[in-house]
Amino acid sequence: ETLAFLAANSKALSTHFSRMLFTLWLGMGSFELLRETGERKHRRNARKAMKETAKWYKKGIIIAIPFHLILAAEWKAVSRNRSGSNMVEQAYLEAASAASGRGECLFLEAYSYERLASVTLNQRDSNTPSHEYLKRASTLYAKWGATAKVQLLEDDAGIENQIDLP
Repeated sequence: ETLAFLAANSKALSTHFSRMLFTLWLGMGSFELLRETGERKHRRNARKAMKETAKWYKKGIIIAIPFHLILAAEWKAVSRNRSGSNMVEQAYLEAASAASGRGECLFLEAYSYERLASVTLNQRDSNTPSHEYLKRASTLYAKWGATAKVQLLEDDAGIENQIDLP
């Protein structure tokens, strides 16, 4: 049965997972460098990675869904104006939801919450839930086993890992 499924869906499964991971890291790294330096080459690399994950997303490759959604959220965060901040928040929440639902990709879910906390922290409204997003990210990183990242979040943000996952 599995062989028949693979043969029937060979076009959708023609991308190797290492290529997908490389593209994800290229996109995430490019967005980080774009935020720090503002150079156009990083925007170009990020856009290229986002287009590639969009192709896989349209082909129906399940693992590509959270990859594409996190890069799309990063794109909205980088190219947003102040009035679109709710759209950015919604995009990160969709990415976190996709990462937790389809394959339980803890890293992407935690990263989505971490970035969401960063975006909401930069808003002018003081009633943002950024502290809760950081606690959620810290909990997910701890569940994933990234103790150094948890320690870094706790030191930088002054949070403690006290929230339970539903």
